[in-house]
Amino acid sequence: MTDTPELEHLRAALREELQLLWGDLLNATGRAINGTWSMECDALVTRITKITLLVGPPDWKEVPTTVLENGLYEQIHAAMDVRVAVDHKALAQIMARTDELNRSAERSGRQHLRSPHTQP
Repeated sequence: MTDTPELEHLRAALREELQLLWGDLLNATGRAINGTWSMECDALVTRITKITLLVGPPDWKEVPTTVLENGLYEQIHAAMDVRVAVDHKALAQIMARTDELNRSAERSGRQHLRSPHTQP
C-alpha cells in the first residue's frame, strides 16, 4: 500500500509537531517549580509518546541540545521501548563549537543563544 500525498503531508506535520514538542518540554522543565519536572512536562511527554509511536522518533539533530545533554531524549525513548542513537562524539563537538561562539559573542558584547540546530 502506498501513501497518498495527503497522508504524507499529515506525517510531515506530525514530525514537525514532534520536533516542536521537544522544545516545549525543554521550556517546561525550566518553568517547573523545582527546576526539573512538572505536570506540564508529564503532559508533553504523553504527547511526544503518542506522536512518536505514530511517526517514529525525530533524529537527535532535530531536538534541543539540552535534552540530549541531560539524557531526556534517550530516557523518554527508552521508556517507550523505542531505540534511538545519539552520536555523543558529534554532540560534544556541537557543544564545544556553541560554547566557543558564546564566548566569542560575550567578548564582542553580543550574546548568542544555544541553538538546537547547530550542525558540525
